[in-house]
Amino acid sequence: MKRSSRLATVMLALLLSGCWWQGPVFYRPSPSSAAPLIPGLYDAIDKDGTTKRNRISRAADGSFYSPDDKGNGGGMFFAPLPISGRDVWVVEIVGGEADRDGAIYGLLERQADGVATAQILECEGSETLVTAAGGTVEGTRVKPGEARTLGSPICSFPDRAALERALTAYVRAHSVLQAGVTLKRIGD
Repeated sequence: MKRSSRLATVMLALLLSGCWWQGPVFYRPSPSSAAPLIPGLYDAIDKDGTTKRNRISRAADGSFYSPDDKGNGGGMFFAPLPISGRDVWVVEIVGGEADRDGAIYGLLERQADGVATAQILECEGSETLVTAAGGTVEGTRVKPGEARTLGSPICSFPDRAALERALTAYVRAHSVLQAGVTLKRIGD
């Protein structure tokens, strides 16, 4: 991802390990599609408690972005992930125009108090779940017989069905999503 909105940038900051769930763009936004966020001013609180204020807007195509990005970034798209008893959404982050063919994926879960937790999914540690759902894992974390790290694995999905099987399995395995970023709407 070369460019992204500020909210996407906050979420992308969670990718420091370099291993995440990725694939083609599976969800196309629609101006009439439901979404877990409404445009407005948000506090984005990261794992360390650092708060960044972000204005989130919705584009005519239904994607979400930050106006501060001056149109250079891509957007965030959302799709509901039907899990009984939980308000969970797929987060698809797409970069600028040059990056419209690929996306990284995460989850967002809304709580009853209106606060949402967002999490980019790391590949490391979820390799078995990903391959069982039909995804692939590329890259090697440790060279056999040596203790040094060669790189982080990347989990990829060939189609939307495989991604959604893996996301559903991930949510069912975690009664509470780890908050990579907590989003709290503070006004218009």
